[in-house]
Amino acid sequence: MKHHVNLLAGLALAATALAAVPAHALQPHERSDWYFGLGFGPARGVAWTNDEGWFWDTGASPQIRAGRMLGRRFSVGIDAQTWFNEIGTAGDDVPLQLKLRLTGHLWALAFSWYPGEADGPWGGFFTRAGAGPAIANFALAIPDPEDPLGARELQARIDEWGWGMLLAVGYEARISQHFAAGLQLSSNHLWIDETISRVWFGGPVLQFLWYF
Repeated sequence: MKHHVNLLAGLALAATALAAVPAHALQPHERSDWYFGLGFGPARGVAWTNDEGWFWDTGASPQIRAGRMLGRRFSVGIDAQTWFNEIGTAGDDVPLQLKLRLTGHLWALAFSWYPGEADGPWGGFFTRAGAGPAIANFALAIPDPEDPLGARELQARIDEWGWGMLLAVGYEARISQHFAAGLQLSSNHLWIDETISRVWFGGPVLQFLWYF
């Protein structure tokens, strides 16, 4: 739980810094009925097998979200959270160039709360929570010895389903009437309970949102 606490504390500080931007420098946070967002950032992650953490590394976390506002303070939508990571050997002196890939996906029904006033500096602050189905992919890959160019791979892969939840806080700055950009810090926990028992990943995400 320590990494969850550190991430949420870090985002709280980041949101405080963003909220310090003078209100007159931003558009009022009047959100339209529907929204669509894209995000990307680094994510630290760890996977457990039989409740023992065996894989801890930094990867990439692309995100997609879409939904609808429920009045001025709340919204509901679908958040797709992903973590990609690959480690392996490299170099001409390594006889077997083995690659290990681990990916976590979460499709969450998420609810967001916007506590600030639309025309104030805290109008862009939000908290978000959600839960939904999740999948963890684990793969081992080596170059195909029959391919002289080394473009093809031989891969052994497992896909295991479970469920997961996300917690996030962040701040979005309204750039124009229909566009906003901001920073979100998310914490995602997947419960798989198979070969891979659990996956956790989280980190800062730069996000862009369109309201229409």
